[in-house]
Amino acid sequence: MRNMITLLLACLLGLPLTSYAQTELVSNHALQRVFLIKYGDQFGSSFTIDVDNRQYLISAKHFLVKLKESDHIEIFHDSQWKRLEVKRIDLENPNIDILVLAPAVQLSPPLELQPSIGNLFVSQNVFFLGFPFEMKDEVKALNNYFPLPFVKKGIVSTMDFGNIKEKILYVDGHNNSGFSGGPIVFFDSQDKKLKVAAVVSSYINEPVEVKEKDKATALKAVTNSGILIGYTIDAAIDAIENKPIGVEIKAK
Repeated sequence: MRNMITLLLACLLGLPLTSYAQTELVSNHALQRVFLIKYGDQFGSSFTIDVDNRQYLISAKHFLVKLKESDHIEIFHDSQWKRLEVKRIDLENPNIDILVLAPAVQLSPPLELQPSIGNLFVSQNVFFLGFPFEMKDEVKALNNYFPLPFVKKGIVSTMDFGNIKEKILYVDGHNNSGFSGGPIVFFDSQDKKLKVAAVVSSYINEPVEVKEKDKATALKAVTNSGILIGYTIDAAIDAIENKPIGVEIKAK
């Protein structure tokens, strides 16, 4: 069974994106860009984007808030945590839960994954990638000894663009701890290409009444409402363009 799964992954990672875009399968263009990282005792997901032939690592700000301007994080590679030197690029709006990092080395091959929210519509399918509860699939050489992320699916419930400097995506999808910082991707209906629209931040909590033997109590439990919150990627692009310090990309 394990050999069959490995063979399936090998086929998936080797197929060109255009060969199955119509079926909305998330390809290596996204899978090979997602990384498990941690800072101190806080872990989360992250992903690379390429802007003007330079590579950057995107993640959620809330678990990297204490990261210094020039610092290091840890990245999971070859079954162990490894030190990764990074430089911090803050967004203009401190309320947006995104942090841009400029790693000292290129992490992923330059597979096409445009950062864009263009042609994304309410009720459209989206996928979010990451490492829930630090879970991962280690596929060794198939992904350059980085683990592959989990992939989950949702739909765009609404887009709150009322504040042009703080655009929020609400997704009907069950987020879990560890997905924070991962990409929200979609298939553009116009050019049929996979694109990254937003960064996973959190989910909306839902208070639930606690009952004892079917009788209501004064207690409340907080549960996951199933509504995921993501911040759109364009704010990260603006920060990168203001401070283009990413490592220059080399073909791998």
